[in-house]
Amino acid sequence: MMEAFRKAILQAGPPETFALKTVQEVIKPQKQTKLAQDENQLLENMLRTLLQELVSSAVQSGEEIMLYGKSIDDVDEMQGVIPRLLGL
Repeated sequence: MMEAFRKAILQAGPPETFALKTVQEVIKPQKQTKLAQDENQLLENMLRTLLQELVSSAVQSGEEIMLYGKSIDDVDEMQGVIPRLLGL
């Protein structure tokens, strides 16, 4: 499940263009309008775990945390993967 979020934050474009689709694919909510409490908790736990992994990787690599994962080839994209994850 977390792999879907890892792939999502690497997509080009603003997170709002793919965030809802990714959540629906991973969580498969019972209702399309609102996540149930257990679905919301599952989503929160997955995103928190992924955030912890990314911050840990950034610290180990010595990169600035908020720029971690930013491609040097991508001059249009000013964010690393952590701000993109937070944007989800």
